[in-house]
Amino acid sequence: MATSTLLQYLQADDGSGTALGVSPSNRRQVERYVASAAIAKNDLVAFDFAKSTDGEIALTVRKADSGSAASICAVGFALEAAAAAGDELMLL
Repeated sequence: MATSTLLQYLQADDGSGTALGVSPSNRRQVERYVASAAIAKNDLVAFDFAKSTDGEIALTVRKADSGSAASICAVGFALEAAAAAGDELMLL
């Protein structure tokens, strides 16, 4: 499931003089996947092509490894750690 923060607000304050900083202009999209194995926070992750069906491949991720055909399609960075296979994981 994806969550998006796409609204961009260009004013420097909220109209009453309170400074907003840079966060109102942040744009990011977060996706939720299922880990195939333990993944550390900030790891680059890829779809798990070792899975048997297209649905499983598109749903599960593992740590990216350019030397492995099972994990060469990187999809994002882990925003949190997954302790074991089956844990949900948010990616940026």
